[in-house]
Amino acid sequence: KAPFSWAGYKRREGDMGSEDLSPATASKVAAALRAAAYEESEIDYFRTLHPMAIYRALQYSKALSSREQAALRPNIDIQLARQANMRAWPIREAEGMREYYRIEKSASAEQVDQLVSAMCDMYLDSARLENYRRLERTYVEDLSAQPGVETAWEKKRRFNVEALGLPSSTMAMDIDERNPRMAQKMMRYMQSEDVLIFVGAAHIGGPMGLLKIFRDNGLRVERLQ
Repeated sequence: KAPFSWAGYKRREGDMGSEDLSPATASKVAAALRAAAYEESEIDYFRTLHPMAIYRALQYSKALSSREQAALRPNIDIQLARQANMRAWPIREAEGMREYYRIEKSASAEQVDQLVSAMCDMYLDSARLENYRRLERTYVEDLSAQPGVETAWEKKRRFNVEALGLPSSTMAMDIDERNPRMAQKMMRYMQSEDVLIFVGAAHIGGPMGLLKIFRDNGLRVERLQ
């Protein structure tokens, strides 16, 4: 699986650009990116990309998340798979990065504007930023202490709303709309070989969770202690 790269957000003909953000949102972008510790050259580069890159740049900023809380960063699943791959099993993709970027860019202009605006507002409010860091620590510690797959989706939804100020609907783009395609690939692999799947916890449960899709397709799901 190719690593996460900002180059995946390069604009193609017809793609939304930063100039398509509302004036209110666009006016906050540079200040928010500076607060996120990006250099001016990086800020200029992000502005040439699809605006979802600005949203992710703010969400994945090193100024926001510590290295210990890397579970909130992109592609952590494939990193864990490589670390655990002691038997040199082949690593296959449930979702390629090309598909990931396609889904990101398919968000409506209204959705993108809302996401970018919410992240900018957090960076430009020191009290909210400190509250985010507190909630992030709690969220990661809670997932580590009680990694129940049935509750991870709801914990992620609540974190998005309470810490990031995002609408609950972001769960559809980040999780629910991706799961059916990922599950179909996984089930194809299962038909021909033994597989060990690494996936973000929020993908497992929830209204369109992988376990539900597996059960709906006649697979037996058991929890091993």
